[in-house]
Amino acid sequence: MSMTSTVQIRKNIGYNPKDLEAVPESSILGVGCGTSVNFADTKEGEVVVDIDSGGGIDVFLSANKVKDYGKVIGIDMTDEMLEKITQNKDLDAWNSKSAIQVVRAYYYNQSKSIVSLQFFCSS
Repeated sequence: MSMTSTVQIRKNIGYNPKDLEAVPESSILGVGCGTSVNFADTKEGEVVVDIDSGGGIDVFLSANKVKDYGKVIGIDMTDEMLEKITQNKDLDAWNSKSAIQVVRAYYYNQSKSIVSLQFFCSS
């Protein structure tokens, strides 16, 4: 019985293989319910909020789109997942990505504090 890689699982549910090459591999957990970032026309300078960020795959994909003038807020309620995103963000290739912010929160508490954003995703 062969094991399917997390990258292959992500490709199977719609992530672009080229996009996957541009994010930290450890952010690709092989779980989730689809590629919501593919349905948004995210542009440079916009704000994206990712609820239930997990390892951060959508956070990093979005950061590639909003670039340094935008912002991506990854929200998760588990320290383990937020630490994973933070560790990936601190990698050499990502340490200049000031657009990424991680927040530990329960999802229902966040809707009141988010004032302006262009795209909201949750997987």
